[in-house]
Amino acid sequence: MIQREISTARTRAHAANAFGDHALVAFDCQAAAAAGETGAAALEHGAFEAIDQHGFAVLDHAVSTADCDQVVAEMRPFIDATPHGLHGLGGARRAR
Repeated sequence: MIQREISTARTRAHAANAFGDHALVAFDCQAAAAAGETGAAALEHGAFEAIDQHGFAVLDHAVSTADCDQVVAEMRPFIDATPHGLHGLGGARRAR
């Protein structure tokens, strides 16, 4: 399935902000790639529609695990140097 609505055990997940309540819509990039041009077109259309309607879209499997691991490894010195809870924003356990 290329598009799926992310759900929790109790209810569909939503994000609420100053602009309203928005469904978290996810798209499986691997499934889209496996479906060829039709899948890619459906992914592109669906993702842009979700962004237009909700302001964001979740792209599952868009980047390989190896690429993610490499980015985290390269960013680790910066992540570790980031102070926690600077100016009281984000709490004492959040690094921004």
